[in-house]
Formats: sequence, structure tokens, C-alpha cells
Amino acid sequence: MDEISKNVMGSGPKIDSLEKKSMRDAVRSKFNVISSRVTKRAREDKETFNRFQEEIFDFFSSLEKEYPNVRKYLITHILFGSGPTIDGNSVYDDFTGKHSVKKFVDDLEKKYP
Repeated sequence: MDEISKNVMGSGPKIDSLEKKSMRDAVRSKFNVISSRVTKRAREDKETFNRFQEEIFDFFSSLEKEYPNVRKYLITHILFGSGPTIDGNSVYDDFTGKHSVKKFVDDLEKKYP
């Protein structure tokens, strides 16, 4: 069984490491900078602000379709500023490939300089 399948079934990695926490902190920091930049420009450019919000919503919706337990992934809460319930079922990893939150935030940085 591959790592993604294990995570979808809820038996994926449950141990947080300094490396994973550092990665999440870096992604959170980058996302907050991008979000602040777009929000500041919203007064003059509502269309860009709306597009930014829609991209976040669409990305999260695609994750929800692929991963029924998406809210257990701590990294997904960065996108909404929400606080997850950290328990024995929390997943500390990012997704891989096109589902990676880190990659999504990196792409947002390029689109919204």
C-alpha cells in the first residue's frame, strides 16, 4: 500500500517532526505574505482578490474529493487560517504532486507577485 492510500485510510504518519513543522511554518509564512499582498490590493482590484479566493476554494475542494480525511492534514488549515483539532488522527505530512499544499502556495506566489 502506498503512502497516499495509507493516509486516505487514516493510518498514515502520525508523528510530527521538526522538519515537517518547519516546512508547514514556512508555507504558512509565505501564504500569509501572499494573502496580505492580495488583500491590500483588493480595494483597487477586486477581480484579482476574487480570483485568488476562488483558487484557494477550488484547490481545497479538489483535495476534499480525493482525500475524505483532508481536514486531518494540518497543512490544509493554512489556507483558511483555521485551527485543526490535533489528536491521534492528525496527519502531519503534505500531499504529493498536484495535491501538495506547498506546491500550490509556491504557484500562488508566482501568480500574485
